[in-house]
Amino acid sequence: MCLHSARMNQPAQYARESGATITLSTPTVMRALGQEDIPTMQMISLGGEPITHEVVEIWKKRAQVCNGYGPAECTICAIHPIKEQDGVNPLATIGRGLGSTFWVVDIADPSRLAPVGVVGELYIEGPILARGYLNDSESTAKAFLSLPDWLRRFRPNGSGDRVYKTGDLVRYNTDGTVVFVGRRDTQTKLRGQRIELSGVEYHLKKQLVNSAIVVEVASLLETNHLVGFVENQNQSGTTGDSSVQDPLSNGEQLSSGQAHAPEFSFEAFSESREEDSRVLHALSLALPPYMVPSLILRVTTMPKTMTGKTDRKALREAVSKLTLDNVSLTMQCSKNEHRLPSTGVEIKLRDLWADILRLPKDRIGADDNFLARGGDSLPLCGLSVQDGHGVSTLQSKMF
Repeated sequence: MCLHSARMNQPAQYARESGATITLSTPTVMRALGQEDIPTMQMISLGGEPITHEVVEIWKKRAQVCNGYGPAECTICAIHPIKEQDGVNPLATIGRGLGSTFWVVDIADPSRLAPVGVVGELYIEGPILARGYLNDSESTAKAFLSLPDWLRRFRPNGSGDRVYKTGDLVRYNTDGTVVFVGRRDTQTKLRGQRIELSGVEYHLKKQLVNSAIVVEVASLLETNHLVGFVENQNQSGTTGDSSVQDPLSNGEQLSSGQAHAPEFSFEAFSESREEDSRVLHALSLALPPYMVPSLILRVTTMPKTMTGKTDRKALREAVSKLTLDNVSLTMQCSKNEHRLPSTGVEIKLRDLWADILRLPKDRIGADDNFLARGGDSLPLCGLSVQDGHGVSTLQSKMF
């Protein structure tokens, strides 16, 4: 289905009138069209963003639902039917290359192939490759590579001369199909620790199967934090009694713990809610402390770019505009009634945390988590913490 620009706002009507049988679209668009009757539709290829169980369930009885994979540099180079038996993550199985050959390369050493089942970077070879980026020879040279030595041995007659370095992390299933794992550029460092954002998204997704998940590093009160965003599938869900100031407005207060921007709104996870507490507890068991988001926001509608993909920049900007009052309401370690320090040691630690974290003392509870409040372990590595507060303990015992 190829829409005329004049019909962009009426895709379902256009599909019915034209008798469309195949469409390539994003999961977000197809979910919005879920209630529409398009009797001629035979195949729906989803791509551009992670596929959710929800959109598959909506359409699977009416059409064959496929995972359509392909960077713009290679057009659509894989279309694979979504089947529940496809390994542990059927929604991420992209299948085999079409008009191309897929190679899974060792991330640390591109001169070697990655073994079956091991995550590597996807290289694509074949006639579907673009010639390069227009008027950008530098970017072209970085992404479109000459054949590696190991591949040149398979091309003795000079057939094929380049591969495209996708930046996508994948692995082989035992049947030879390829599973999309994440992006290399989602690897980041936070407080000296390397974090694979797609890995955190994976574990959050395991707890919230029917939700769209995004994890980003965002600046909050001049400190970088790991922040999770969960698209709220239940628009009528209940919220807490707190009030969060709209970070992108002129300062009015919003009820029910929600903030909003022109494109989207959000509410914070709270340990006082049973479901939220379950998710946070599961993350703490599955991930090391530095990989557990210190703030998780339930987003009613994910902001989108002009191309229909999740606007990660808009999410980061919304978080960066939160105030100290917002943070005290939204940080996962803050409960509705946090316990005040009562012993001498707790009071001294509270004072020390306030100095390090640059937070008012009354914002810190006795049961709060140092890393979740934005603490950085790097300056404390291998040192004793005392500094005039009368408290001496090894940094390794603080967490």
